[in-house]
Amino acid sequence: MNKIYDKFIPIHDRNRIQRLELFDELEEWRLIQAHYSIAVAVKDPNSREGGPSDAGLQHMKRIYEDLGTS
Repeated sequence: MNKIYDKFIPIHDRNRIQRLELFDELEEWRLIQAHYSIAVAVKDPNSREGGPSDAGLQHMKRIYEDLGTS
């Protein structure tokens, strides 16, 4: 969750959100968020079979690499 917050939420939005309500426990929030994750699934519209395709797996690999967890 921390990587999603840091990588995909624009800095101006993070700053705006933090100004809406004073949040003085950011470090504690980050510790809590480190225990959560996001699951992502994609379905390749070109796949006629029910299993994963190379295109779908490559797309997932790019998302994973964008998060800096490769």
